[in-house]
Amino acid sequence: MSGSKAAHRGDMAAQLISGHGCFRSYLKRFGHEDADDCPWCGGGRSETAEHVLFSCVKYARERSSLETVLGGRLNADNLVPFMLQGEAEWQAVTAAITTELRRAERARRVHETKGSIIYVDTYLPEPPIGRSSGQ
Repeated sequence: MSGSKAAHRGDMAAQLISGHGCFRSYLKRFGHEDADDCPWCGGGRSETAEHVLFSCVKYARERSSLETVLGGRLNADNLVPFMLQGEAEWQAVTAAITTELRRAERARRVHETKGSIIYVDTYLPEPPIGRSSGQ
């Protein structure tokens, strides 16, 4: 992997671990979103970095694949220890984080352009009516 690509993945990993990024809870703090609820999970679940990485149904497939590579269930307590086990684990985690953040960023750009959230590159159908901020 090139140095710039590795640096970009590291930046995105730091962004997710610190809770920054295109997550509705973070964007709501600055007035860029009206609501912070996860459009996929509903039920009052806030779309935070932690929620997206560890429990959001939108990323269940990616999370399962990552946990297979890591050899265990991923949670907030073992994320960094898993990343520090070796190069393969570091690459697997940062690749998953990069994928998740890119999807969030694309969805955010579409939201800003169109005035409503449009879900892109997903494995699930759009959330049920009443679960996104525009409904």
